[in-house]
Order: sequence, then structure tokens, then C-alpha cells
Amino acid sequence: GLAERILTHLLEYIQQAEVQGHSAVLLVTPDLRLMLDKLFRTNLPNLHILSHQEIPDDKRVNVIARIG
Repeated sequence: GLAERILTHLLEYIQQAEVQGHSAVLLVTPDLRLMLDKLFRTNLPNLHILSHQEIPDDKRVNVIARIG
């Protein structure tokens, strides 16, 4: 269902980021962070799942895709 579709899209976006030499980060609300981390950690070990508050002020984030 929904989790499988999200996983498929995330795999595509992670591959795009890695080809471009970037780390893949999924930015989510704090409420969703732990749940999504548990859901995708096994299948997507290279994906960093963070809430907006966890991004340091001195780091720049480039959005390459939106999932929704």
C-alpha cells in the first residue's frame, strides 16, 4: 500500500542524490520522525530521516523532491 509506494519513491530519490554526490535526507515533522525511521531503517540504511529542527543553522538543504 502506501508504505510500499513511499519506499519505491524514496529509493529513486536516494539513488539520484547518491549519483550527484549528496547524502539523502528525508525531512519530516517531529511527530513523524521516529515512526518513519522505524518503518524505513531496515530497507533504507543510507537514508537520514530528520525533523526540520535537527538541521543545523549552518547547513544548506537542497530539495530535490517532495513526497506527498
